[in-house]
Amino acid sequence: MVSNIYLKDILKKNNNDMVMVNLNWLNCLWPIAMRNIEEESTRNNVVKHFMKAFDRADNDRVSYVPMTVGEIKICAGSTESAPANTFRNIEETE
Repeated sequence: MVSNIYLKDILKKNNNDMVMVNLNWLNCLWPIAMRNIEEESTRNNVVKHFMKAFDRADNDRVSYVPMTVGEIKICAGSTESAPANTFRNIEETE
């Protein structure tokens, strides 16, 4: 059985912990981040982390990619919630 992990629980984890992240959530965050981050160097750093996550997808049928909690924090910014199926433990997707 797959258990959902909520964003508030992810944000409490160690920055080096790995979890699986739903690519659809990242695709939804992308335009919000680009619209709301005014400082170019910060925006470029966030873009780098988004692109790293997208590059981890083996093909266009992949739904989840591994990310560190630190990467998630950078991409999520001030986001306070996420859909229930956004995060999964790595063990549950293997």
